[in-house]
Parts: sequence; structure tokens; C-alpha cells
Amino acid sequence: MNQDENKYVNINNFSENPNTNNSTELNFNKEKRENYEELMAKSSTNLDGYWDRNNPFVRFILFVLAIIIIGGIGYFIIMMNS
Repeated sequence: MNQDENKYVNINNFSENPNTNNSTELNFNKEKRENYEELMAKSSTNLDGYWDRNNPFVRFILFVLAIIIIGGIGYFIIMMNS
């Protein structure tokens, strides 16, 4: 374990009782999960869901890409059969 990992998990604080170890570990994980969820909630913006499938501009781009893909597959099949 390197020095950076020691600041998150202090092995010396665990006691000999396995139930206490488990409780300490569960509290540690719960605390870190809550901090992560709080950070993610603060970092979200109103633009996170902007490019949805119902947007007309996105639908147009997806339609053009679908035509290009289908055309490319068709061209490949025609060239392989020639």
C-alpha cells in the first residue's frame, strides 16, 4: 500500500473484533459513497440531457448517418458480388 492509499484506509484503526472491522469498513464505504453522490449532484448541469433523441436536429443527424451506413453496406455487398 503506498502513501496515497494510507490516507483513505488506516489499517491501524481496525480492532481485533471482526464485527467492529466490518462496521468500520461499512461506515467508510457509506461515507465515500455519500460524498461521491453529493459531488455528482453538484457537478450536473442543465445541459446534461440536451442531446436527446426527440430533438429534431439530432433526429436529422441520425437519419443522415443511417443513410450513409445503409448505403455503405449496400455498396460493399454490390462490390463483393461483382
